[in-house]
Amino acid sequence: MNIRKMFVLLITLILVYIGFQCAFQLVSKGHNVEYTIKTSNVKLKVKEIYTRNEKDERNNSNDTFTLELFHDFKNRNYVIKDIKYLKTDNYTCIYPIFKTEEQLTDILCMKDHIIYPYQSIKGKDKEIDSFKDSLVEIYTEEQYQNDLTNDIKKEGNTIYRNNLLDKHYLALENYKGLYLFNKKDIYKKLELFKNDQYKKTITAFYENKYITADYNQDYTFNEFYVVDIKTLKQSKVISNQALSLDAYTMGVVENKVYIYDKSKKEQYTVDLKNNTISKVGNTSSGIKVYANGAWKDYSSYDAFENEKTFHEYKVEDEKFEHYGRVDKIGNNLSGYYYLYKKEKDIYKVYKVSVQNLEVRTFLFETTNIENIVYQNDYIYYINGNTINYYKEDTYIKTILMNKELEFNKNLKFGLFIS
Repeated sequence: MNIRKMFVLLITLILVYIGFQCAFQLVSKGHNVEYTIKTSNVKLKVKEIYTRNEKDERNNSNDTFTLELFHDFKNRNYVIKDIKYLKTDNYTCIYPIFKTEEQLTDILCMKDHIIYPYQSIKGKDKEIDSFKDSLVEIYTEEQYQNDLTNDIKKEGNTIYRNNLLDKHYLALENYKGLYLFNKKDIYKKLELFKNDQYKKTITAFYENKYITADYNQDYTFNEFYVVDIKTLKQSKVISNQALSLDAYTMGVVENKVYIYDKSKKEQYTVDLKNNTISKVGNTSSGIKVYANGAWKDYSSYDAFENEKTFHEYKVEDEKFEHYGRVDKIGNNLSGYYYLYKKEKDIYKVYKVSVQNLEVRTFLFETTNIENIVYQNDYIYYINGNTINYYKEDTYIKTILMNKELEFNKNLKFGLFIS
């Protein structure tokens, strides 16, 4: 079909609305509208489905050129007033213009059913670069720039303070304790152990807490350190019986850290709310493993022979068998799958709506799929020797660089957003 003739392009938009203040919005189930945007040479059809107040769903709207926004549209519909459009030999690109006059998304370009934000393909297609230049009055790249200036160097860490965010508290393990980073204090260091500990298997992050076994002991221990990564306040949880240092953390569910002691073949919980420790499994009663929102029973020997760990969102399905990791965030109407596909020495990360598995959105690349933190609309991850975050409307920002991240995969980090 001649591009100059009018045709319809179906666009899928995921619009997440937050912060609604009007009382009637509390009971609203959202809306479903369709409307047409005319450009100079095409007619674009927008289908806007807003899902709200459904049980276990995130408030959103859903449709097909998949886009996610965390923005308060105050329950309005027809939120797009114009769309800039480009068709090249390789890509189809759009840039939606919202009635709020705010720049809420990057230019989006689709190729082979994969959507790429412009920042990920910048310089690879001259037509798209020229298209970007033509939007100079309504589009700026400034908010997508990874600002690596104004850095601070502290004990092996290079901190990019301009990329730190208010109310984001990041904690990174080191061999004797923790490094802590936030916008206000920039950097702090907390020492917990006398000697370097290169592999700590009994540690966990949960909300604003970091918990670790007392690695000052040699073979067994009966104390856990608990650190508030926002305030740095410390406390201890004491067990009335010794646990072995060959134990490992299985996972955390509802304020309880689950520990499996390999020497004793027993399962324990550390209750972070009540500061108590309880034995909950052994070779006679078996153990429990949490996966995808449900508990499953296993033999204690299963956890002894092959480490059993919890995963809240991990998806195991034949259609995803070619991916190194698949996480599901959200539910059936407003959820996403995050797909990690290995190519040579890196993983390419994609997002796909649970309602449309045919269209993927490329997000970023990473070398480490063991430590991924999803909070609100942020994804924090390790890539090489850096910790970064990805967000739809800011793209990739680097928080810090530490060379040990590249050489020691056992170092973990946690995030708390207050």
